Amino acid sequence: MLRFRLNDKHAQFLSDLAREVNFVWNYCNELQITVFKRQRRFLSGYDFAPFTRGPRKRGCNCIPRPCRRSRKSMRLVAGNSAKCA
Repeated sequence: MLRFRLNDKHAQFLSDLAREVNFVWNYCNELQITVFKRQRRFLSGYDFAPFTRGPRKRGCNCIPRPCRRSRKSMRLVAGNSAKCA
């Protein structure tokens, strides 16, 4: 188990980063669900790129990792539900 002690001066910065990553995570999940309902397929990492191009131009590096993780978790959920059915 890894434990950290954070100073109060870093709390706001880390909270802002967490909020940004959560926003991207929710956007990727919503996009993944919408595409799956329309086309019955999952997006790849390359398919997410055009949808997240704008924030990347501003220098935000927190976009690709949550998109990739969201894609992997959706595939895991879809794989498990197919086995249970």
